[in-house]
Amino acid sequence: AVSECPVCRQALVEAVTPPCRHSLCLACFQRCLQGPGLCCPLCRSRLSAWARAEPAATTATGGGGGGE
Repeated sequence: AVSECPVCRQALVEAVTPPCRHSLCLACFQRCLQGPGLCCPLCRSRLSAWARAEPAATTATGGGGGGE
């Protein structure tokens, strides 16, 4: 299992795994979707059709506001 995001190198929290099987943290994945290419930053596989079919991957915000 991957323990860190391969893009930002931070702990892999709220992982998103598109069909190409490259797990990214939610924040990095959302940044990929904001770009013009809509592709995996590691292998450049197209993510647009998958992202439309998986709305939870694109609408999750993480909520924030930890009460600790």
